[in-house]
Parts: sequence; C-alpha cells; structure tokens
Amino acid sequence: SERGLRRLLGKRRRLLAYLAKKNRVRYKKLISQLDIREQ
Repeated sequence: SERGLRRLLGKRRRLLAYLAKKNRVRYKKLISQLDIREQ
C-alpha cells in the first residue's frame, strides 16, 4: 500500500538523518553506494 511505503521511506530518512549526525564518513560512503542525492 502507498501508506506503508511512505512509512518505510520516512523511517529510512530518519535513519539516514541519524547516521549523518552520528557518523558523517559512513553516511557519505553509504550515500555514494546507494547513489542518493542529498536533499
């Protein structure tokens, strides 16, 4: 369902935000691996 998908994406976004604060280097590596542009 779309609601479930949206919740999943929100969860991932929070996780990435948390990682960005905690471990910047690992976050950058993960971003490049997943090929995600930073918002």
